[in-house]
Amino acid sequence: MHLSLSGDEELVGQNRTGDIIAPAFCITGIENNLSHFRAAKDSEILFLDIHSLLAHPVNESFYSKFIANLTTILATNNIILNRKIQLLTQKSLSKKLMTYFMQLSRESKSRTFRLSFTREQLAQYISSERSSVCRELGRLQNDGLIRVNGNEITILEPVG
Repeated sequence: MHLSLSGDEELVGQNRTGDIIAPAFCITGIENNLSHFRAAKDSEILFLDIHSLLAHPVNESFYSKFIANLTTILATNNIILNRKIQLLTQKSLSKKLMTYFMQLSRESKSRTFRLSFTREQLAQYISSERSSVCRELGRLQNDGLIRVNGNEITILEPVG
């Protein structure tokens, strides 16, 4: 979550079991006072001293695998943030929603996919109000662009 100066929350993304949280901040040592993390349920967090791991490799194969995995994680985070920028730079709410849905569709390789967000979280993710998102989902459905069934979305008419 990011907090605005007025205290509004914006959902940046979701982590899953086993994910590394904020690796770029850990590696660079830059303080992160813009984001905070909230667990949806009780969680165990393993704190690692990344600099010790990098400075004192246990063995060469472990070190090589660790660096390869860390590079993949950082590259994936970069792609995710670029997708978020693509979404947030859309000029209308309908374009934001359809951009996000097209991203999910490509990711799942299907026109039908499940949202992992509640409507409130979806609104926070695209920097909008929940009521506006719900209203726009109805419009997109009425216009024949999508079908909404709970958290399942089907793209009927792809945009672009």
